[in-house]
Amino acid sequence: MAVEFKSGFPAAAALMAERRQRYQQLMDASVVAVAEVAKQVIVEGTMVGVYLTPEGNYVRTEHLLESIFARPAHIGAALGVEMGNVAEYASDVEYGSLGSEISEAEAHARAAAEPGLAPLYLGRTAKAWFLPNPAVTRASVVTSDLLRKAHITAFKLAMR
Repeated sequence: MAVEFKSGFPAAAALMAERRQRYQQLMDASVVAVAEVAKQVIVEGTMVGVYLTPEGNYVRTEHLLESIFARPAHIGAALGVEMGNVAEYASDVEYGSLGSEISEAEAHARAAAEPGLAPLYLGRTAKAWFLPNPAVTRASVVTSDLLRKAHITAFKLAMR
């Protein structure tokens, strides 16, 4: 006597592979969109805290604005957004200088306390140029939230 048992595993594996591929496609598109939002948040924060303030003690150039970047990043199997500012003085603008510095942790905490996509403005002007303007930090907080939401949405859509 012989008993035949069919597990259905090949069909289930094929379905899961299809859903995984659909999830990956949705996330690839989402990461590109989130990177665009991240760059816009950095640009707006830089405009508010640097370029749209009253003129002061230094000659303004577009260098800080032109040095902003945000792009999709694939790190192993993880998807994310790499962002920042490559201007040589960007960290002084981001965290402050001359005794007005804030730590990365404090910048992150302040950025996380702001709702929505609005820039975080801490009073930096061309006259108070030593105050911090955490535009990149704010964008990283916004990006983290948007990526979390994108993962949830992509997972739900892929599992349908």
